[in-house]
Amino acid sequence: MKKILPLVFLISVLIVSGCVKQGGGGGTNDGVIITSFVVDPSPVEGGDHVYLLMDIENRGGDVARNIEAKLIGLPTGERGFSIESITGKPDELYPPEAGITGEVATIEWDLKTPESETDIDYPVEGEIKYSYKSHVETLVRIANRDWLRSLPPEERKTQSAKQGEVGGGVQSGPIHATIKPSTSTASRLILDIQNVGSGLVPNDEIKSVSVSGMSCSGLTNPVKLIRGKSKQFRCEPTEDVSEQERWKNIRIDVDLDYDYIVKRPATIKVLRKPL
Repeated sequence: MKKILPLVFLISVLIVSGCVKQGGGGGTNDGVIITSFVVDPSPVEGGDHVYLLMDIENRGGDVARNIEAKLIGLPTGERGFSIESITGKPDELYPPEAGITGEVATIEWDLKTPESETDIDYPVEGEIKYSYKSHVETLVRIANRDWLRSLPPEERKTQSAKQGEVGGGVQSGPIHATIKPSTSTASRLILDIQNVGSGLVPNDEIKSVSVSGMSCSGLTNPVKLIRGKSKQFRCEPTEDVSEQERWKNIRIDVDLDYDYIVKRPATIKVLRKPL
């Protein structure tokens, strides 16, 4: 492949990104969210049944698959809680479409509380883990260096001001991938992957990141996010711009495949048995 650096000059970058199957409206930083997590009844006597009701909704741009639900923090065994049943857990939830909200579900845990001689508050976390995929499309405008330099100063200024005048969709999901211009090298791009949601990626790892339209140094899978938040890669466009073409928009696609976890706390108030 011909060397790109001496041939093209990156004028500017405009992010035109969107997840597949996205409906109308703006993007979000959510995939599946927990809209409510309720304990019923509260308080409850020891040795009785208590129900934990969790409402979840897919507000992102892709189908949520492999959904898992669990409770964290409750003691179990002879002096703890016993789970009698779990109902309502979906295998998948579809995202919003034009005029239609994303799919919702209610998960219900039936628990038997431990008997107690005192009143005790039991903290508990409800956790949802799911698999998500995002397809992000970006247009990057580049121009031939020699053509740009050949223009009179005013025309060069005018052409530079026109760059980035393209439109498109937006990203919807907890992991965003954006393309930014490098501040150090004009013809170099930065792939910026960010956890913008309220949850976390298991083991801080994106399972798979694939890119077309540019080559990124050091990009291997899985991708480890720094402190679970972000990761950046230096990249270069794989297309050239001839002097006859003058300038053009380069399309860059980024595909992300990852698991995501969201949590919500609650408290089960267990009362001692009456004497």
